[in-house]
Amino acid sequence: MILLYINRKIHKEMIILKKIVTLMMIMFLLISSTTVAMAANTVTVYVDGVRVNFPDQKAYINSDNRTLVPVRFVSEALGADVEWNAAARQVNVKHKGQNITLTIGQRVAKVNTGQVTLDTTASITNDRTMVPLRFVSECLNAQVDWKASERAVYIKTLDENSDRALITSDLILRTSDEDNHPTE
Repeated sequence: MILLYINRKIHKEMIILKKIVTLMMIMFLLISSTTVAMAANTVTVYVDGVRVNFPDQKAYINSDNRTLVPVRFVSEALGADVEWNAAARQVNVKHKGQNITLTIGQRVAKVNTGQVTLDTTASITNDRTMVPLRFVSECLNAQVDWKASERAVYIKTLDENSDRALITSDLILRTSDEDNHPTE
């Protein structure tokens, strides 16, 4: 009788142990697949060949299939100033006479005195203001290239593009001296 009691108790404990192990395995699989999915959704961003470091919230592709980035890091890498208006839930990006204002959750942005309809919205993710990368970069006169095989965005500033064009150009500058004689 005692042996039967002990055997039943051991059997019940084994069933509980199996359930716990199974539950832990399921949790492990869910966590690891979420991590893989998040890694597959992350994007690397370069400005003029230099990788942009996002210390906490990484760039990602949202449900509209648009790349969103923390506004401060990319905008400042492009030479812009960034201001956050918490009361209005707006971010303002200023650079060389350009003034861009995006409001969280809105598909309309202000660029200088005009309005532009966006194909996605600015949002807040993990306490970071996330903005459409291509829109902001191109408003700041930068060229944006997506490399799908690398899951990377390469941004070239206008100044960088101009310098490279001058360096690789076959153009010969001809100037004149005071007597209007051509010189090279």
